[in-house]
Amino acid sequence: MLLTVISFAITAAALGALCLGDPKRRRTARLDGAAHSSAARRMLVVVGLLPGAALLLAAHGAGFLIWLGGSAIFGWLLTMGAAGRTNPSAK
Repeated sequence: MLLTVISFAITAAALGALCLGDPKRRRTARLDGAAHSSAARRMLVVVGLLPGAALLLAAHGAGFLIWLGGSAIFGWLLTMGAAGRTNPSAK
């Protein structure tokens, strides 16, 4: 279970970094600062997916499914939160 929690934390950090540096969201919200380069975004995607691969290689199938579901829900919540902050008409 600890491996699953650590894997989820790594993925959540990568998703958060992707959200903060998203060029399209930053441009539409007229935020200052540079967005992540395409190479940086690709690296964050790899970092976010590696914990899932580690869970599969460790033959931790239940942990992988928990990680997968948790990551999907966290990504959805993160996207909804970011949309609410950048779009004043969002409810």
